Amino acid sequence: MKKNAVAGAQAEKLFGATQDLRDFVFIDLGHNLSMAFSAQGKIFSPSNPHAGAVGRVRLCQESDASGEGPLTLNEQCSSVGMVRQALATQASHWDPQVTIYQIINAAHNDDPYAIEILGKAGASLGGHHLAPYIHLLRPEAIILGFPASLAGEIFSEPVFKAAQQSTGLGLDEMPPRIIPSPLGARLPELQAIAPSIHATRYPADNK
Repeated sequence: MKKNAVAGAQAEKLFGATQDLRDFVFIDLGHNLSMAFSAQGKIFSPSNPHAGAVGRVRLCQESDASGEGPLTLNEQCSSVGMVRQALATQASHWDPQVTIYQIINAAHNDDPYAIEILGKAGASLGGHHLAPYIHLLRPEAIILGFPASLAGEIFSEPVFKAAQQSTGLGLDEMPPRIIPSPLGARLPELQAIAPSIHATRYPADNK
């Protein structure tokens, strides 16, 4: 099975937001946050199965609810992490069985608690943690994967603002666009089939 982020990048290249782009980053925001990138039209898929697991990076300025130590990106920004943060910091507001989809739906209905959770996760992701990748790769776009992509600009706007501030790039320096995947709820299904289609259509990427 292909790594989720690589499969997501392939799905976007085949069906989604990056069909006309050569340099882009894809971030999978499922149970564990991971990243893949395309440079000069080639999506890179390292042989090491742990490559791209950026969710393990620790947030130096953020502690968990117990104050015991720094959070990881997974604990703050993954779908599981956002739910846990909601329950840890807003316990009286949420049902203990709340899902990320319910939090996203609540945000679309202007729930300030849900908007806060998504905004804080987006700002953490877009802050100092994306800046090195942006300067190293200078992608045309960063695609936000499922399920955070379902939140649209509620999630992507904090990512963009934090990334712009942390990179120091002005609008005239062509900062990357931050794009929630337009594939929506279909993305996981397309991630499952994208590797085989991509291997046939772009055989050079697999060498």
